[in-house]
Amino acid sequence: MQWRGPVLAVLLLYGCADTGPAGPTTVRRDLAAADTANGIVPGSTVRIVSGETGRPVAGARVVIAGREHLSDGSGELTLDELASNGVTVDIEASGFLDRQTIVRRGEQTTFELWPSESPTRLDSDYTRALVYMSASLGGQGELEPLDRPGLDVGRVSIVPASAIARDARAMQTLTDAADEMTGALGGAIVYTVGEDPGAMPVTLLVEPQNESIVDENLRAFTRCWMSRLVITRCEIVFRDVEVVRSNTTLHELGHTFGLNHSPDRGEVMGVRRVRSPERFSPRERLVMTLTIKRLPGNLFPDNDRQAPALRALGEASRIVCRHPD
Repeated sequence: MQWRGPVLAVLLLYGCADTGPAGPTTVRRDLAAADTANGIVPGSTVRIVSGETGRPVAGARVVIAGREHLSDGSGELTLDELASNGVTVDIEASGFLDRQTIVRRGEQTTFELWPSESPTRLDSDYTRALVYMSASLGGQGELEPLDRPGLDVGRVSIVPASAIARDARAMQTLTDAADEMTGALGGAIVYTVGEDPGAMPVTLLVEPQNESIVDENLRAFTRCWMSRLVITRCEIVFRDVEVVRSNTTLHELGHTFGLNHSPDRGEVMGVRRVRSPERFSPRERLVMTLTIKRLPGNLFPDNDRQAPALRALGEASRIVCRHPD
């Protein structure tokens, strides 16, 4: 995958007409971790755990600065020498995506792996689609870096237009959708309805005569702006208030977190859905939890080595999905 054309801000267009029935700013930190300004010191214990369950991963092959280790039954290994900041870390373990990262100053010595198999039915293809595949109809989009809102603010304010604010049913749908987003994210990012000057804004509009709505016969579409691969604000345009009252609203809010489309038509982020779920599925929730633990700029399958460079360049990605109503 190649990225071209540096820009300072990024506009994403999730033109998803969502037809309804016919689908840490970086990583966690541990202040008690055995690391220094120069890296992870000799004698430190490195732990490998599942990002889904937190349980230790035994038998993981861990290569740090070219030196190979194997995690024991407790998912642990001991470093015999300094692992300086910037040295590469490669981790391979059965049932997990291969992890490629580097030692970074101040980060913990526990590495959480992204599962490639799970009781939730999460696998690598699903992760690829929901996190890294541009949200185009039919899954024909290109792979792109992981993006999401920043965790330094950790709040999203949903600001409805007056036509929506006057409609009690639409406002209840918004409130329920905001609660579902917050719950699915475990409170790491809190979605609320109403103005919040310090939060990431998501503006909701009703524009029946919008050119995209009319020309492409859309129910709704979402635009998001990013800076350094961090989503900073979004705008959702609906065809009418009736669409706001539907579960299309939760689907579009999912895009404001950076989710793309699920290949499962029975899920919230599915396209041309066979039903209208009011809650994210267990595997959608798992992906959201795992995404929070990854740097914006993480590349499929699970590589954040280039993340700082991608973010510094402000690489652009424009995502377009079109669903006929």
